[in-house]
Amino acid sequence: QSHKSFNSNKDLSGTILGQKFELLAFVGRGGMSEVYKARHVITGKTVAVKIMHQKLARDETTIRRLKQEAQAAGALTHPNILGVHDFGIDSSGTPFLVMDFIDGVSLSDLLRKDGPLTLDRFLSIMQQVASALAHAQEQNVVHRDLKPSNIMIVNSGGKETAKIVDFGIAKLVDQDEDGAQQRLTQTGELFGSPLYMSPEQCTGAPVDPRSDIYAFGCVLYESLSGKPPHIGDTVYDTIHRHINGLPDPLMAPQIDEARKGRLEGIVLKCLAKAPTDRYQNASDIESELRKISLSGSGGLIGRLGSAWQLNQAKNAARKKSTVPLLVI
Repeated sequence: QSHKSFNSNKDLSGTILGQKFELLAFVGRGGMSEVYKARHVITGKTVAVKIMHQKLARDETTIRRLKQEAQAAGALTHPNILGVHDFGIDSSGTPFLVMDFIDGVSLSDLLRKDGPLTLDRFLSIMQQVASALAHAQEQNVVHRDLKPSNIMIVNSGGKETAKIVDFGIAKLVDQDEDGAQQRLTQTGELFGSPLYMSPEQCTGAPVDPRSDIYAFGCVLYESLSGKPPHIGDTVYDTIHRHINGLPDPLMAPQIDEARKGRLEGIVLKCLAKAPTDRYQNASDIESELRKISLSGSGGLIGRLGSAWQLNQAKNAARKKSTVPLLVI
């Protein structure tokens, strides 16, 4: 097989990458890379290969990010996290990442197509995501870009399995902050997606797993209501709302009022402005969601019906302390 030039404008199907992986079909393209369905030429196993764009292939910082993705995701073994198996640089100098191939649809596409999730579907998917986040937290990995488009839903035998993908900007918590990690962020880039970024992420402050818990709260809110908790007219406005704004009350007419009240309490605790006010571990969220899935609808309103007002009051009180906004 003759070696094709790695050009982001060309379909590379048929190329043998790193002398091991035959690219079978183009899957998608992102800001840094393209993804192909591929086959290991010796074992025959079907995998996904992420190939860095040619224009970035010589950029040391970008290559370091791809290596970091391999390092972070490689530390994680969980049924609800996309497995990463190999990192390499082709003879042409093109870096690539080898991952599990999954045939599914993103949560963002699912919400766009079907609208807000039903209670049973919501609880099933979100318990899996919470379990995956808890595992990442145990391994000292912060995703930093959790959002619906980075959660894939795979339908197998009538059962939906959630998979967190794309640890491209993930952070190993115990990594030397004055070393490699700092060099990845000192350019002034703001990592993450504005609609799902925690207040501390918006200000450029250090992040830990509780930042992922905030992002998860945004995902929970959107999955129930059909829209993120904070949407501004501009990126700056959205970031400002994360730091200082309060989300609208959760509108989820598909959920009975009793359990909606309990879900509101969970979502708002995730969305607390201060990390200390959030759940400290995603396993606690998984446990709360499991309790709802096992419970009936009775007896919840009295204890949790005013959760929204209580949490809004707490967040409003915190607004008195001004948080500096990162200029981007």
